[in-house]
Amino acid sequence: MNLPWFLRATRAYYFPARSVPVLLGTAPAAGIPGHPHRFDSITFLLALAAVPLPLRAYNRDQCALACAGAPDLWIAVCPVVYSARTRVGYNHSADANPPRPCPREEENPPMRFARSRRFLIPAVVLLCFALTVSGCHVFHPAAKVAAAPKPLPPAKPLPLDLAKVQPNEAGVVPILEYHDLVKGTKVTGYQYPAEAFRKDITWLYAHNYRPVSLSDYVNAKIDCPPGTSPVILTFDDALRGQFSYGPDGKVDPDCAIGILEAFHAQHADWPLRGTFFVLTDGDPKLPPAFYQKASSQAKMEALVRDGFEIGNHTIHHRLGIRHWPDSQVQAEFAGAVANIHKLLPSYHVQTLALPFGVYPSNRKLVVSGQSGSQAYHNICALLAGAGPAPSPMATEFKPYRLPRIIPGNEKFALRYWMDYLQANKEEKYVSDGDPNTFTVSLAEKGSLNAARLHNAHLFLRTYSGTQIVSDGTAPPPASVSAAKK
Repeated sequence: MNLPWFLRATRAYYFPARSVPVLLGTAPAAGIPGHPHRFDSITFLLALAAVPLPLRAYNRDQCALACAGAPDLWIAVCPVVYSARTRVGYNHSADANPPRPCPREEENPPMRFARSRRFLIPAVVLLCFALTVSGCHVFHPAAKVAAAPKPLPPAKPLPLDLAKVQPNEAGVVPILEYHDLVKGTKVTGYQYPAEAFRKDITWLYAHNYRPVSLSDYVNAKIDCPPGTSPVILTFDDALRGQFSYGPDGKVDPDCAIGILEAFHAQHADWPLRGTFFVLTDGDPKLPPAFYQKASSQAKMEALVRDGFEIGNHTIHHRLGIRHWPDSQVQAEFAGAVANIHKLLPSYHVQTLALPFGVYPSNRKLVVSGQSGSQAYHNICALLAGAGPAPSPMATEFKPYRLPRIIPGNEKFALRYWMDYLQANKEEKYVSDGDPNTFTVSLAEKGSLNAARLHNAHLFLRTYSGTQIVSDGTAPPPASVSAAKK
């Protein structure tokens, strides 16, 4: 008789001898297409785990036979069988022979199990029925609902014409640090002329720089056209000159966003990318984000919608964080995330700019922590100066200590470093146009972290002159394999 599998479990209890062929799969069984052996094995497992009496009829070999075709279940069945035998007092020292009652069981039969068995089995049957209706994803990995497949990495790097482009993806990347943009021509403290900012991006574009997001840089997914160099724009403090609406409700053409949007409209290959490390009025002594409270949330939403990122810049922007206890540091970082979530409830804050570049005494708290119910985790931390950052795959890359460059003409400011990189182009990051490949000359190969490249599933392509030496599709070197171990 072809009974449903959950009824076969009941029959296994009351008529174990007759049910063994059904449980072992030698008689017709009711299963679900696509899952052979699954219900026969689960039936046997549930029957053995829940019913003490039939255990006298089975040993380990029979259990293994019951799970034939589903070896992963045998791992689960074995301990259940033996723990159940021990529970009812059976001697299983000689597993090859049918188990025999222990003397203590003959003298003092475990009546509590005998009384409870009749109530346990209906419960097990109901449980089995529920598992059947719900799809029974518990015992068999193959029965789980398949997740959406992740996009597979490319099989090989994109083609590269070395006669036109000589990439150097081991080079340095400038991370620019702006604060307030103002009308006028004089640079004073953290104020920078809007016209000077307009000239900065015009110069960067003319010299083949293209903006990328900070998170893409940290994750080594730099997507620039071949022959161009990445630049990262950052803006601290959420000041009025960064994003402002005029009396007519339109974006001020002399604020940072107004300038960037106008430039993007003229040059489509200059994408809208950058990170705004915001301060909010979570500190009542500070003004609202971008100094216009009625539009603070709308501005934050517009930034994210246009492709910009929002970063953590603490609540109070205080220098004394280096002396604070751990609990206060975590409250400062986590509180800033909570304040951002008041304006962007579902936004994932993952970057941090340390005010004045000052670290807390416990530097691990820069990476992650929690205060109350609010947790935070950062993929990087930025300093306040004073030079270009290394390639994200360079051996000296430290994501929680990334330098920035302030604007201006003085030493170690923007003009100084741009002139330096123009005079020393071999030190500048030059893209191959493939975000899944790092291309360097053979001489620069040793400056990259080969193990990190491999773990990030990125190709490492090397060249000499106009000839490709390796396209990265060969097996990783022994040093990489050893590093993984």
